[in-house]
Amino acid sequence: YAEMLSRIRDSAYLQADESPIPVLTSQTPGSTHKGYQWVFHLPKSKLVVFQYHQSRSKSVPTEVLAGFNGCLQTDGYAGYKDVVQRKDITHIACMAHARRKFEAAQENDPDRAHHALVEFQKLYAIERYGKKNELSADQIQVVRQQEATPVLDALRGWMEDQYTQVLPKSAIGKAIAYSLNLWPKLTLCTRNGEWRNDNNAVE
Repeated sequence: YAEMLSRIRDSAYLQADESPIPVLTSQTPGSTHKGYQWVFHLPKSKLVVFQYHQSRSKSVPTEVLAGFNGCLQTDGYAGYKDVVQRKDITHIACMAHARRKFEAAQENDPDRAHHALVEFQKLYAIERYGKKNELSADQIQVVRQQEATPVLDALRGWMEDQYTQVLPKSAIGKAIAYSLNLWPKLTLCTRNGEWRNDNNAVE
């Protein structure tokens, strides 16, 4: 494990996620308690490290990522806040999580949710094009800057305009706020073709 931990800390680009899992309780046969499987993924080497903890506390990523100074991609969970605020870490958010907020808002506001989802589809079509044509990281970066950036700029402008017209606590209001709050981190992948636009691989 020490070797895996060292590889995590030495990596230039890392994805992280945590998932709740039921764990059998030895004191009461047949009963379970909630634990968490923390997952750390190195996309370049495809190495995946699993670490079980009883807690979802911020102390876990703080400990595991001590000494890490690369690019870290996570969802919007606040448990990573202390780590990503460090000056030696570049934090990327997950576009899939932003898209899911709009999927969840379709019942609340189908028209606005549909518009956002169509724009997200355009962004994912660009990613599929790069993968299908086996583009290099440099080529992917160029394609993103030329094709994804205009879509992102238009989507942000639309969200900023629409947010003034919706109830902040509604599903669509929360979806827009989630994306706008993370916007700089959601769009960082346009600067580096090595970085992915979402965290799906680790999830």
